[in-house]
Amino acid sequence: MATQVAMQNSGSYSIGQFQSRMIRWTKLRINMLPGTVLEPVSECFLASLIIGWAAHHVFRWDMMVFFMCHCLAWFISDYIQLTGVQGGPLCFSKLDFAVAWFIRESMAVQIFLSALWDPTISWRTGRYRLRCGGTAEEILDI
Repeated sequence: MATQVAMQNSGSYSIGQFQSRMIRWTKLRINMLPGTVLEPVSECFLASLIIGWAAHHVFRWDMMVFFMCHCLAWFISDYIQLTGVQGGPLCFSKLDFAVAWFIRESMAVQIFLSALWDPTISWRTGRYRLRCGGTAEEILDI
């Protein structure tokens, strides 16, 4: 087990590999649980926009101020949760966390749309077609 939960996934790390892994996982979740199509609404930036729009129309609050405060609260909550999961101080700086958090949150909707666009999964040396319920069959090149 790695000290960082996210490091348990693969031996090498890049934004592209993270994105590919997240697209693969999203494809599986969509096929196993059709309600997953609502998942992007639970992501920080999209949820902040929707709630900010509602707060603007209901309470006449400034939408962008609400958006920024909501994102800041989300960011702080994620940081506190990660330090709790790790059981103490993190092995990277707060700035490193902020940059990684922003990149991950910025990619969320794009990852989801990419998963919807192509139902095949490329994993290791094979390509697979997903079936309803999360089962997969290998696509053989003939």
